[in-house]
Amino acid sequence: MTRTELEPVGRVLENEHDMVILAQGIIPHPDMAGLGMDLEHDGFVSCPDPLAPTRSSGEGVFVAGCAAGPKDIVDSIVEAGAAASEAGSYLAGTQAK
Repeated sequence: MTRTELEPVGRVLENEHDMVILAQGIIPHPDMAGLGMDLEHDGFVSCPDPLAPTRSSGEGVFVAGCAAGPKDIVDSIVEAGAAASEAGSYLAGTQAK
């Protein structure tokens, strides 16, 4: 059952459903263009190397999670670990080219 309050009229609607899916739309932050990295057509950060999906076009800038596009929590966590590893390698000077 879902309950929805219609604030302007002070009424509450109750509905029964077989399934309810809660989904939130996502758009990139408008200031992404000012970060100095290439962006995809949709405004998210471009990660052009499929073998290194956390590398951006910015030198020493690594991307994880929704900065590169909509992702679920599990994928964001995996990418965060990969980006941290890439950043560590970059700082140690051992990053593969």
